[in-house]
Amino acid sequence: MALSNTGGKKRYKVGIPRALHYYRYYPFWKKLLEELDAEIVLSPPTNKKIVEEELKIPPGTQSDTIFRFKKRGVPHLYDKGRGDHYIRIIVEIPKSISEEQKQLLRKYKELEKP
Repeated sequence: MALSNTGGKKRYKVGIPRALHYYRYYPFWKKLLEELDAEIVLSPPTNKKIVEEELKIPPGTQSDTIFRFKKRGVPHLYDKGRGDHYIRIIVEIPKSISEEQKQLLRKYKELEKP
């Protein structure tokens, strides 16, 4: 956080990743920062170009892998440029699958044998 001594403006500027904006604790952080007279600066939204053109997920990528995009994150608060943007991969495994899906997985497993 950086302190500024300007008249009617907020005392602080705080950069927050946009993902936190939608996170379930955001109302808490928003209220706290407002009480501290802080201006909240959100990172730009993850745009279609980053996701479709720049995010290349290699085969075998595991859940919780984090990809870094240099200079795509929150704008620097008192300088030019941007911070880095991080995208975390979350792989969700279904809790139940149909018999047909089970058979397909068994066939796939057989294909993988040397």
